[in-house]
Amino acid sequence: MVLGSVLTWNSVLADCDSGTVIVSGKSDYPPISWSKNKQLTGLGYVVTEKILKSLGLKMKKSSVKPWKRILNEATNGDVDILVGIRENSSRKAIFDFVPTSLIESSQNAFFMRGTQIKTVDDLKGKTGGIISGSSFSESFDKFATEFLRLVPVKTLSQNLKKLEKNRIDYTISPSFQPFILSAKTIL
Repeated sequence: MVLGSVLTWNSVLADCDSGTVIVSGKSDYPPISWSKNKQLTGLGYVVTEKILKSLGLKMKKSSVKPWKRILNEATNGDVDILVGIRENSSRKAIFDFVPTSLIESSQNAFFMRGTQIKTVDDLKGKTGGIISGSSFSESFDKFATEFLRLVPVKTLSQNLKKLEKNRIDYTISPSFQPFILSAKTIL
C-alpha cells in the first residue's frame, strides 16, 4: 500500500476562489494521519500543506470524525482532499487519485498470543475487527467478502479492547501501529 491522496476535483476547483482547501483523513492511521489533542496531524497533512502552499492555496483540516463519515463528506463534496486513502475500483468511480510514494506500509492481522494465525486462510472461521469504511487490496477485499466475518467499529482502540475481551479473534491494521500483541503480515 502506498500513501494515497485523493482529490474531489469539482469541490477543489470550487474552493479555489476562496483560497482554502478542506483536507481530512483517518484519526488513527499514524504516521500518515491521526488525532492528537483532538486535531488531525501526520505526514499526509505536512506534505499536502506544502503542495497547496506552492499553489497559493491554504489548507484547513476538518475536525476529527469517524472514517466512514469522512468518506461520506468527501463523496458529498464537503471535504476536498483525503490523505491516506486506499484506492479501489468503487472509490475510483467517485474520486480522482493522485499517486504518491511517501510511505509504504503493509497490513497485519493482530491477535492475542496463543491464537493460531499464520496465513490469510487461517482467518476463515474467526471473527475479525476492522475500522468502518476500511479497504485493503482489491484481492483481499474480495477474499474478505467471500470468506471472512469482519465486524466494523469506529476506532482502533475499540478493536483492541474487543481483542482483550475475546470478542474478536484478530484485527487488521497497518504494521506501523505500536502494538504489544502477536502480529503476522498476511495481506
